[in-house]
Amino acid sequence: MSKIIIFLLLLLSLGVIGGILGFSYYKSSLDNSFGLEEDKIFTIEAGDSVEKILDNLEKEGILKNKQLFLIYLKLNSEEAANFKAGKFIIEKDSNLLELTKTFQDASTNRDDIAVLIQEGLRYDEIADILEEAYSEVPESKFLASEYISISENPDDYKFTQNIATFLADYKPANKNLEGFLYPETYYFSKTATAKDVIEKQILTLSEKISADDYKEIENNDYTFYEHLVIASMIEREAFSSDEKGDIADVIFKRLENGIQGVKLLQIDATLLYQAKDWKANPFLIKEVDGPYNTYKRTGLPPTPISNPGIDSLRASLYPNSNNYYFYLHDSDGNIHFAEDSSEHNANVRKYINN
Repeated sequence: MSKIIIFLLLLLSLGVIGGILGFSYYKSSLDNSFGLEEDKIFTIEAGDSVEKILDNLEKEGILKNKQLFLIYLKLNSEEAANFKAGKFIIEKDSNLLELTKTFQDASTNRDDIAVLIQEGLRYDEIADILEEAYSEVPESKFLASEYISISENPDDYKFTQNIATFLADYKPANKNLEGFLYPETYYFSKTATAKDVIEKQILTLSEKISADDYKEIENNDYTFYEHLVIASMIEREAFSSDEKGDIADVIFKRLENGIQGVKLLQIDATLLYQAKDWKANPFLIKEVDGPYNTYKRTGLPPTPISNPGIDSLRASLYPNSNNYYFYLHDSDGNIHFAEDSSEHNANVRKYINN
């Protein structure tokens, strides 16, 4: 009899432990980030059921386990009842609890235009994205041509006081806005003008820079604009955030020490910017001279070559000290650094020529 009791108590204990572990897993899953590579725009149509919403979230790669979300919504039925229809921005670091609040928030579900502007684009590429986003808005005041005109000749336009002050402090006279048009996922008003959009992007950049960043900028040997130029190259050259600090240090060493005494940056992305073609073969255009040919011109290019995110700007402000002067990416996107030209040439033979 005592053995049966012990057996039943053991089963009960295992059940309690399993329940605790299961609940712990459930709670931690609610707080865990989705780990998306970028922000995503997600649409809930009027009349969509909870099951359909979860299916769509799974199809678009936002949810990996829709059952957990379903359990949460069944335990908190009032949450799903308050879901709104519309377009929502799902931030890449969101979790299930934040996603639930997003779907309930009418302020993120206005009739505004949701636009995803990725890191590393030129201002003309951004203009094309915005033009497409506004193309189906009858009351639209946005003009891509105006966006490009302001980007190219910002000194000819009058901005609101805070934007004008930021540009006066950090943008040299007669320079365009390349680099200042912060990449982000935005909600823009349907009636926004090109200048409204540009001001929002510049304001976002100014707000992304922390107090510590501003302090570092003030005490740095390089100006903010020079860091913005370097950050724009890092954005185009790096394949992942982990590489950015090391690439930044390579760029600074090439600027200050040069390669075999010649202070050429030799950055492929500047050639592609000059060609206005990110897919061009840099080896075929190295001999095309111009202000952005860093194989022929020493020092920094005259402007940023893209609009970088805050990670790239911080990589420039806080580079990862190393002994490298060269790097390349293999066909799988893995980066290979080298301390000298002989080591780099060996990497070329191993990872590129083969």
